Amino acid sequence: MSALVKLSESLPQVLESSEKATFVEEVREYTVDQEIDNLENLGVYSKCDNMIIDLNWWSHIFRLEQDGELKYKVLPKLVKAVITPFSGPLVEGSFNIMDDIITADRSTLTVENYEAIYTIKYNLRRQKLKAIDLKPNVNMRKAIHTAYTSYKEHISKKKLKTSGNLPMPQMLKKLK
Repeated sequence: MSALVKLSESLPQVLESSEKATFVEEVREYTVDQEIDNLENLGVYSKCDNMIIDLNWWSHIFRLEQDGELKYKVLPKLVKAVITPFSGPLVEGSFNIMDDIITADRSTLTVENYEAIYTIKYNLRRQKLKAIDLKPNVNMRKAIHTAYTSYKEHISKKKLKTSGNLPMPQMLKKLK
């Protein structure tokens, strides 16, 4: 059984019961479709080592026609449901926390720093604590020192990257 058919079974809310037989038939046709082989030969499909979803590929599949009608009517419904970002209370909650973290004076936060702050805020809320309730201890001091050291290293690497990886004296010589 195709992975797409198994996927549809694990997401029963996506397809109507009347669409399931059509979906299975479309998956069978999809696996032997010569037009899809032609798309691969034309370079539409971008082969890559990491498992990303190729939106260019699927947009071509969604537009394939047969006798003036779309060839695949139900298959795209499942694919779109899988590749569409979802939203719900947890996602919305993370955006609310993000609004608390990213303010005008902190608009240059890196993703790593945001994730760290988010994790701390989430864990504090989960434990029904506030930062002021925490009592400093040896482990906390070590973690703060390590974080600051990591931050300084990150900043120095970033500065080297933006300056073309040359130390300042060599950079000045190059400009002369």
